[in-house]
Amino acid sequence: MPKYKVYVFCDECGIRHLMPVIIALDHGLDQNESTGDIHAGKKLPPEIAKLLNTFVRCPNTGKRYVQEGDDRVFLVPVEW
Repeated sequence: MPKYKVYVFCDECGIRHLMPVIIALDHGLDQNESTGDIHAGKKLPPEIAKLLNTFVRCPNTGKRYVQEGDDRVFLVPVEW
């Protein structure tokens, strides 16, 4: 089962930040994709769903923001 690191797009500094979660999917991905692209019309994995509409702290500015939209959450394959 392929595993992926989770990155979120930061509203504060405008770059992607690694989140402290790794998820496994039943299917593999060809490239880095947003969860909005991957799960369009489907239920999100619980690890992703709990990141949405919650506060995230930007490691660069220290400011908190609400992570909105699954199109701003990205999965990157874990390389072994």
